[in-house]
Amino acid sequence: MERPTNPTSKRLRTHFVMITAGMILTLTLVLSAIANHSAARALQDQIGNALIDTSLLLSHNLDQFMWARSVEVELLSQFGMGLEQPDQVRDLLEAVQEKVPSFAWFGVTNADGVVQVATGSLLEGMSIAHRPVFLNAQEDVFYGDVHEAQLLASLLPNPSGEAMKFVDISFPLFDDNGEFRGVLAAHLSWDWARELQTTIMEPLRKRHNIELFVISPESGAALLGPRGYVGQTFDLDSIELAIRGENGFLLETWPNGQRYVTGYTTTAGYRDFPGFGWVLLLRENEQSALATVSKLQTIIWSAGGAFTLLFGFFAWRVTQAVTAPLQDITLAAQRLSRGEIVAIPQHQGIREIESLEHSLQSLVTNLTQAESALGHMESQAHRDALTGLANRNALNKYMKVARQHAEQQHKSLTVLYLDLDKFKPVNDTYGHAVGDTLLKQVAERLQQQIRQDELAVRLGGDEFLLVLTTDDRCPQATGAMVAERVLSALNEPFSIDNLRLNIGCTIGIAIWPQDSQSIESVLDLADRALYRAKEAGRNRYLFAREQQGESNCAS
Repeated sequence: MERPTNPTSKRLRTHFVMITAGMILTLTLVLSAIANHSAARALQDQIGNALIDTSLLLSHNLDQFMWARSVEVELLSQFGMGLEQPDQVRDLLEAVQEKVPSFAWFGVTNADGVVQVATGSLLEGMSIAHRPVFLNAQEDVFYGDVHEAQLLASLLPNPSGEAMKFVDISFPLFDDNGEFRGVLAAHLSWDWARELQTTIMEPLRKRHNIELFVISPESGAALLGPRGYVGQTFDLDSIELAIRGENGFLLETWPNGQRYVTGYTTTAGYRDFPGFGWVLLLRENEQSALATVSKLQTIIWSAGGAFTLLFGFFAWRVTQAVTAPLQDITLAAQRLSRGEIVAIPQHQGIREIESLEHSLQSLVTNLTQAESALGHMESQAHRDALTGLANRNALNKYMKVARQHAEQQHKSLTVLYLDLDKFKPVNDTYGHAVGDTLLKQVAERLQQQIRQDELAVRLGGDEFLLVLTTDDRCPQATGAMVAERVLSALNEPFSIDNLRLNIGCTIGIAIWPQDSQSIESVLDLADRALYRAKEAGRNRYLFAREQQGESNCAS
C-alpha cells in the first residue's frame, strides 16, 4: 500500500520559503530606501553647494572684470582728452585698445554729442547725442547693459555672423572751470564674457556636464549660455529667487522637460561698480548628478535578489531548526528599518544561516561605510580646501545655530571681519606657494585666538572672519580684547622657506543684536567697519558703531 504524502510537511516547507524570501526582500527594500534617501540628499546638497560656490566665483569674476575696465576708462577720462590734439588722443586710445582687446571702440565727443576722436576713426563726425552712452553720462559715469550696436554694426562685423553685442562705459569730461565739454565713451565687446565662460566652465562641462547661463533680470532672456540658448527667455523659480537677492540651489524642471540641480546667484557689483544684477544659473542634469545613487541602488537590489534566490533554495532544504535564527534576523532587520545601529545576529551550526548572517552584516557594513563616506564629502563641502577653516557654507549654517543658542543663553555674537595687510606684495614677490603657506599659518594663529565652540572662517583671498560668543552686558570689551590678540599674533613675523615675512591685519567689528537684529546686516556692518579702519591707516580695529577701543559697558 502506497504511503500517503504528508501535506502538512509540504505546506510548511513552502510557507517557510515564502517567509524567508519575503524577509530578505524586505530587508533589501529597507536598506535600499535608507541608502537612496540618505545618499541622494547628501549628494544633492554637495552638488548644489558646489554649484553655489562656482556661481559666486563667476559672479565675482564678471563684476571684477567690469570694475577693472571702468577704472581704466575713468583714468583715461582724467588723463586729458584734449580735442586740440586729436591724433595724440586717438593714438592713446588705440594703444589702450591694443593692450585690452575687450575694448571694441573708444570715442570722445564734444558737448553736443558729435564724435570728435575715435579708435580707427570710426563714427568720427557722427552724432551720438541720442544714445544713452552720451545722454546718461553728462554728469556721472554711465554703465550700459548688454545690447546690439546700431551704429557700429556694419563697421565692426562679427566673424561668427551674429550681431555684435556690447557693454557700455562712459565718463563725462569737464574743463578746468568745471564746464561739461563732452563724453569719453567705450564699447566693451561681449566676447570677453564668452572667453570667461570657456575658461572656467569648459572643464566643468566636460567632467560634470555643468552648464552656465547669464540671464537678464529685466527680460529673463539668456545673455550667455550654451549654443542655441542665447536669446531665449526663461521663466524659472531660480531666477525669481536670485532677483530677490538669494543665493542657493534647487531641483527644478526646465523648459525642455528635464530636471536639473540648479545653483543661482546674482552679480552684486564690485567696489564702486554697482553691477548689472545679472542672474547666474549653473545647472547639472538630475540623472547625471545622481548617477552614483542609482548605481548604489542597483547594487543593493542585485545583492538582495541574489540573497533571495540563494537562501530560498536552502530554506526549501532545511527544517524547523532554521526558524529561530531567521526570527532573530527579522528582528534585527526591523530595528535597522527604525534607524537603529545593530549587528546581524550570529548563529553556529547551520552553514547556510551563518552565510546569510555574514553576507547581511557585510552589506550593512558596506552601506554604513558608504553613508560615512558621503558624510565626509558633505563635511568637506563646508571646509576651505587650503587652510582647513570653515567656509561661507559652514558660516551660514553655524550662524543659525549660534543665534539660537545666544538667544537662549542671553549672549551676544561678536563678529570680527579681518583683511590681511601687505599680503599681496608677499604673494606677488615670492609666489603663490609662499602665499598659500602664509595663509595656512595665519589660519593656525587665528584658530589659537578663539575658543573651541567659536568659529574661524576663510571668506576667500586674504579675508577672514571670527565669530565670538560674548557676554551680553559688555561684548565690546571681549571683542576689543580678542582683536588686540589677533593684531599681536599676526604682527609677529612668519618664517617660510628661510624667509622672514611681516604682515598685519585690519579688523572691523560688529555685534549682534546690539548693532542689528539681522545676522546678514551684522556681517555687512563688520565689513564696512573694516574698510573704515583701512582708510584710517590699517593694522587696527574699529567697531561698526563706535570709535576704536570705546565701550558703552556699564561700570
